[in-house]
Amino acid sequence: MSSIKNIITPVLVIEPTGFTYFESPCKKMSFITINKCCSTSMIKWCKDNNWLPVQQKIDDQKRKYLVILRDPVERWISGFRTYLSIKNIDVKNIEDNYWKIFKEVVIFDTHTLPQYKHMISIKLKNIFAVDFNSVNDGDLSNFLRNNGYDFDMPRLNPTRLPDSEIDAHLKRIIDEDTLFRNQLHETYEQDYWLRFHLLGKPVPDILYDKMVVLDT
Repeated sequence: MSSIKNIITPVLVIEPTGFTYFESPCKKMSFITINKCCSTSMIKWCKDNNWLPVQQKIDDQKRKYLVILRDPVERWISGFRTYLSIKNIDVKNIEDNYWKIFKEVVIFDTHTLPQYKHMISIKLKNIFAVDFNSVNDGDLSNFLRNNGYDFDMPRLNPTRLPDSEIDAHLKRIIDEDTLFRNQLHETYEQDYWLRFHLLGKPVPDILYDKMVVLDT
C-alpha cells in the first residue's frame, strides 16, 4: 500500500512536557493522568469533583499522588490501536517493511510514552497506585474515603475489551517475535519495576539480571 509510507510517521518522544496533574480541593492529594490508563474517565471525575488541573508537579512531601498503572505491553497495544485509528490504518494491511519501522521506534506519542516519565522525582512512598485491571474493585474509592472524601469513584471504562480483534492480532505479532517482545520489555523496564515496587506485579525474566532500585 503506497499510501502507508506517508501515513506512518512515528516520532520518538525523548522528554515529556505539559503533563497535567489534578489537585484535590484540600490540596493534599494529586491525581496523575496517564494516557491509556483510564485517563479520560478520571479527568472527567476530577473536573466533576472540583479537583483543579495544574501543569506541574507540586513538590510536597506530605502530598499523596494517585495513579493508575497498566501492564506496559497491554498499554502499548492499546496505544498502538489508538495510533492506527487516528491514522486510519488497517493493522492487517501493514507491510513488513513498515512493521520494521514500528518495531524499531516503539514509542510513537504520549499514548505509548513510558508511564514512569509522568512521575519523575516523585517519591515512591508518596504514590498510591491502583492496577488498571482492578480499577473497578473499590481500591481507589476506599483510599479516597479513608482520606476524607466520602464519595465513590465512577465505574471506569478501561477502553475496549482486551480480546478485541485488533488487540488479539497485535498480541500474536508480539508473541511470535521474541526479539521484539524483549525490546518492548526493555523499553518499558522502568514501568515494570514501578509496578513491581508499587503493586507487587511480576517483572519479565529478561529484566531480572539488572534489578532497578527506584528512589523511595
